[in-house]
Amino acid sequence: MNNIDKKHIVEGITIDKTKEGYRVFTIPTQHFDILDLDELTNERIEEEIKKQKKYERDSSELFRLYYEEQQKDRKI
Repeated sequence: MNNIDKKHIVEGITIDKTKEGYRVFTIPTQHFDILDLDELTNERIEEEIKKQKKYERDSSELFRLYYEEQQKDRKI
């Protein structure tokens, strides 16, 4: 955790203790869990950012498909 790049936490970071370890929150990653603070590395944060971006893309696509389907149903 000592060498976290400032760009990853410039907007803030929250770390909460849980029974299983820690729950981390940053704006780009949203929430993710770690067992030990040593897991909080630049690489882990970058991996979590990628996961969040994929989640947002997938969610947007599902919403788009749902919206299109609803529009088709209204035309029938």
